[in-house]
Amino acid sequence: MPGRGLTAFYWLLVFIPLLVFTGCERRPDPSELKSSLGKVAEQYWTYRFIKGNFRSAYDLELEEGRPPFKQYVDKVTPAGQIRYLNVKTKEVTIDQDKGVVLLTVEHEIPIPGVKVKKAKPLQGTIRDVWIYTSDGWRHKGKSKN
Repeated sequence: MPGRGLTAFYWLLVFIPLLVFTGCERRPDPSELKSSLGKVAEQYWTYRFIKGNFRSAYDLELEEGRPPFKQYVDKVTPAGQIRYLNVKTKEVTIDQDKGVVLLTVEHEIPIPGVKVKKAKPLQGTIRDVWIYTSDGWRHKGKSKN
């Protein structure tokens, strides 16, 4: 019966690597990562600036270091009269599990009681840091650089 033990050994050689590799997540290729990061960054800032949907923005935050929801809302609620109109991804760079996104934000600053002709919206830039996790891209915060 030496052949039977050898057959079982060969089956183990085939199935153990299959079990190991099927248990691992497939990491998207770099172009997919860039595309998905640009989209999720636009979505995050649209929730936060334009729609005021702080719960959805909060859910995209990196859990590590994230404050409780109430503190988050207090921190991100706009204090001024800026009206945000549009958010667009300008550039995405990825290094390992860290992504940096440059976004262009169109906004207006209405002055209460002053009527002016419709002016061209102002533009600002946000440099944002994201981390790729098993749950997808998560917002880490604005970059200082």
